[in-house]
Amino acid sequence: MFDGGFFRLDASNYFSRISIEELDDVAACCSCVINIAGELYFDENSCYCEDCALALSKEWFEDAQAFAQEQCKVTSKLPAYDPTCEFKCTREEYEGGSRESYTPNAYLCFCRHRCSNYDELIADLDRGDAEDRVYHAVIRHHINERIMDHEDYMHDDDEEDDGPESPTQ
Repeated sequence: MFDGGFFRLDASNYFSRISIEELDDVAACCSCVINIAGELYFDENSCYCEDCALALSKEWFEDAQAFAQEQCKVTSKLPAYDPTCEFKCTREEYEGGSRESYTPNAYLCFCRHRCSNYDELIADLDRGDAEDRVYHAVIRHHINERIMDHEDYMHDDDEEDDGPESPTQ
């Protein structure tokens, strides 16, 4: 159930890690209770050996996939997109705080936050928790897919548009 190769399932994508040699003490995996050799995988709650961290990531990924399949939804009409109006802020503008752009990515971001239930689904997720990081990645991916597969995705101005006001970021 790995979404067409989109996710590279590597425990270090969701857990922080440190070489056990950098610690002054011995650490045992919270799951298998064996002393950890090599790298210690941890989040704000627990620490794991690489095998257990990967097994947990896979389990959470499958659960998150099922959750996202059922819960992720486009909730309103997508706004029109006019490729002739595309612009991207410069690095200097971005660093100065002016981050508004009109690009396909900005449009997708706008739709994710304004035309789906993405914000509602991620609202209670804790970025310090590895399981929640898995859920966040899967939810974002599924919302993006739902938007890009939607019949109104990047439709032009000639089509009727009753969606939110502006897809700039």
